[in-house]
Amino acid sequence: MEISIKLEGVEKALRKFDPDIVRRAANQAINRVAGSARTEASKLIRQEYNIKASRVSDYLMIEAPGQKETLWKPSSQVAAWV
Repeated sequence: MEISIKLEGVEKALRKFDPDIVRRAANQAINRVAGSARTEASKLIRQEYNIKASRVSDYLMIEAPGQKETLWKPSSQVAAWV
């Protein structure tokens, strides 16, 4: 399963506000959304199959969480789940 997130309006926000604050807020927002998506995916998997949550969590991980170094590279606008 793959989930993609497209960020729009980031460049405009960077020009309007302090870039460091915008980057930090964007990182936190991306990580919060990714964590919520992981939780929801785990719930859906466990509804379909009789698997413990800890077992699902061992295999359901975020491949590229929002990080300061990778967030603003062109390819980093997609968060992939494995």
